[in-house]
Amino acid sequence: MRIVLLWFLIFSVFFLDPKASCCQQKKIEEIDVKITRGPYLQCVTPGSIIIQWRTNIPTSSKVFYGIDSDNLDRVHQTAIQSTDHQLRITGLHPDTKYSYEIGNEDLVDLHFDSSYYFITSPKEIHDRPVKIWVLGDFGTGDHVARNVKRAYYKYMDNKHTDVWLM
Repeated sequence: MRIVLLWFLIFSVFFLDPKASCCQQKKIEEIDVKITRGPYLQCVTPGSIIIQWRTNIPTSSKVFYGIDSDNLDRVHQTAIQSTDHQLRITGLHPDTKYSYEIGNEDLVDLHFDSSYYFITSPKEIHDRPVKIWVLGDFGTGDHVARNVKRAYYKYMDNKHTDVWLM
C-alpha cells in the first residue's frame, strides 16, 4: 500500500499540472461578452420602461441608471443567465431624462456612451407638445436608411422624439 501511495505522490508531483484546472477556468472567463443586438427601449410609461439587448453568450443582466449621467446611482438586475435580456425598470418619475448603461454581474459595463438615455412619458399628454416619428419598413439598414435618419435628425434640430411608431 505504501509503495502505491509513494508512486501516486511522485506521479502527481512530476506529471500532473496543478495549474491545469485554473488554466481551463481562465479560458472560459476570457470569452468576451458582446452585444449582438440593442440595447433598445420598449413600453415607455410615466413610471417605467423596458430595456432589452442580446448577447453572444448567456450572462446575467444589469442596468445602471440615474438622472445624472456622471452618477448612475440606481441598479436593476437579475442573475438569470440569458442571451436575450429584458429588464423592466419601475419607480421612475414622469417626463424625466435618465441615462443608463447595461452590463452584467461580472462586467460593470458592456456598453455606454452619452447617447444612452431615455425620457419617461409625461403624466398628461397635454402637458407639452408630443413629437412622433412614424416609420414603415426599415429596409436593409444600408446608406439609404442612414440618410433618412440623418435627414430626420437635421429636421428635428436635436429635439427629442417622444414616440417612434414602426
